[in-house]
Amino acid sequence: RVEREYAGTPAAKQAARALWRSIHLGMGRVTPDFETRDFAGNEIRLSDFQGQVVVVHFWQQAGSQDWEDRYLEELRELARRFWDTPFALIAVKGDTDVDQHRLRWVEHGVVWHEAFEPSAKSGARARWRIDEWPSTYVLDQERRVRAIGLSPSELEEFLNPMVTRLAEEERSAARTSEATDADNPTQN
Repeated sequence: RVEREYAGTPAAKQAARALWRSIHLGMGRVTPDFETRDFAGNEIRLSDFQGQVVVVHFWQQAGSQDWEDRYLEELRELARRFWDTPFALIAVKGDTDVDQHRLRWVEHGVVWHEAFEPSAKSGARARWRIDEWPSTYVLDQERRVRAIGLSPSELEEFLNPMVTRLAEEERSAARTSEATDADNPTQN
């Protein structure tokens, strides 16, 4: 209704983006793919992480340098906690000072996929119509939305059972495959 009655206004545009997100990024929905680039120019595609639990986290510096240090530390600990599991963290930063953030990125030992999108006209922010900071989406191995809006400190508790269950399923599938291979040796 806002789109119709206030066509062309900022409120109508914001309403359209919010409606799109509720349809395409709502709970239980399979998310659309996106592609973006990291600081080194390497492509990051959401579809490359199919089969993993993925956190897509859109953020920008909203406070002091101390605040950003704590925030980066929380993200780093989350990524380290689930290192070597079927988990990926894709953080999309929306600030304009790429050089400054690159220095902070190295200083904090970033161990996750970090994209830098100073403009919302392309990349993940554009594809998902993100205009609110921070915006966090937890996706299961089929890219279905399982949680929205969790803070870095809330994510570990939510993710632990999902990632643990998926890792157990992968180990079980590997054991089954090994047993099948052992039962059916290849003859020369």
